Amino acid sequence: MGAGNQTDHWHQDAGEKYIVFKLQELAVNNGTALTDTFEHNRLDFENQCTLLGITESFKKTIYCTNVDKWAELVYNDYVSLYPNEKFDFVNVEKEYRDKGLKGDYILQFEDREVSQGLKNQNDHTKAQMCSGTWNSLLNNFIFESAGSGMFYVPNKELKWKGSTVRKRDFFLKEEGYEELLPMYHRMDDINAKVKKFYVYGEEARFHYNIEQQLDDDRKTYGKEISSLIVKALDIIGNDKVTKRVKKMTGLDAAEELLILSPKGYLLSLTNPNYMNMLKRVNSEDAKLSYEVNGQSIKFTFSDNQGFIIDWNIPFTFNINGCWWGNQPGVESWEGQRKYTGTRKDAGTPLYYKERRPQKSKEFATSINTHIDFKSILNAA
Repeated sequence: MGAGNQTDHWHQDAGEKYIVFKLQELAVNNGTALTDTFEHNRLDFENQCTLLGITESFKKTIYCTNVDKWAELVYNDYVSLYPNEKFDFVNVEKEYRDKGLKGDYILQFEDREVSQGLKNQNDHTKAQMCSGTWNSLLNNFIFESAGSGMFYVPNKELKWKGSTVRKRDFFLKEEGYEELLPMYHRMDDINAKVKKFYVYGEEARFHYNIEQQLDDDRKTYGKEISSLIVKALDIIGNDKVTKRVKKMTGLDAAEELLILSPKGYLLSLTNPNYMNMLKRVNSEDAKLSYEVNGQSIKFTFSDNQGFIIDWNIPFTFNINGCWWGNQPGVESWEGQRKYTGTRKDAGTPLYYKERRPQKSKEFATSINTHIDFKSILNAA
C-alpha cells in the first residue's frame, strides 16, 4: 500500500464511522432511536479523524460526500421498512470481521439486530464481495471460518491458522480430503517461488525490471490454478460449494447490503429487483455451475426461469504496494527519496520504483470476487 493508498484506507475506515454517526443522529432527532443519543458515535468518528490527521481531507472524499448526499434517504427507507419501531445504528465492523461476517454496522432493535454491509464507492451497481489468497479460498470451502485467516478445528471450538501447512494438511486428511493435498502443495510451491523472486530477489528490486514478467506470471499461474480449483470444487461437491459461494458473495441473504455512490444507492432491504434475485438464488430450483474462464473461474446461478446472475473470480497476485513509484500518476524522481508513508517503511530512502523492504513481504497470491448487479437492477 503506497502513501496515497494508505490515506485512502484511513478515509474509508472513517467513512464507516461517519455513516453510523449520521444515521444515529437522524434517528435521535426524529425520535426513532432506542438510546436517544449519538454523542458516542460523533466522538468515535471525530477522534479517529483527529488521530490520523484526516479531519479536513476526509470532507473532500466520497466517503463523506456520498453519506452526506444519501444518509437521510437511506434513513427514511429504514423507517418505512420498520414503522413504529425504535432502533439504534451501531458500528460492528471489527467485531463482525473477527466472526467472519460482512456487516459494518447493525440496526439494533430491542429484540433483534439486522446486519448491514456497507460499500461506499463510485458505482452503486457493483461491489467487491470477498477477497483472499488462493489457499484461503479453498480453505473456506472446506473448513468453518473463525475470522480473518482463522478456522475452527473440525467438530471442536479450537481455532487454527489457515496458513499453517502442517495443521492444514492434517485436518484435510481428517476430513477426508487427502485427494486435495497435491493441489494445495502446488499452490504452496508457487507462492514460495514467486515470493522468493519478487520479495527477496535482486532482479526484482526495481519494478521496471520485472513489469512484463510479473504480468506474464499472473496470467500463467492464474490459468493453472483456476483449473486446479475447479477440480478441487468437483471433489468437494456441489452442495458444500453452493453453500460457501452464497455466503462469500452475500447471496445467502443472511446479511444486508448498502452500496453508496455519487449517482445513487442500493439498499438490499428495499430494492425489489435485488430482493427477487436473492429469492431466486435461494430457491430449491436454483443451480450453481462453474467453469474455467481464462485465469478466472466463472460462477453462474440459474433456475427454471433461466439465468439469474454470474461473476468471475480471477486468480492473480496482490503486490500490496510492494514497489514505490509504480502507481498511476506518480512522477519519477532522481536519486533517493524518503518514503512518505507513516507506517511500514516510513522514512526509508528509496529510488524510483524500488521495492519497499517491509511492505513487500505482504506480496501474496490473490482472489477478488466482484459482482455486477447492473442487469439485476435494470430488470423490468
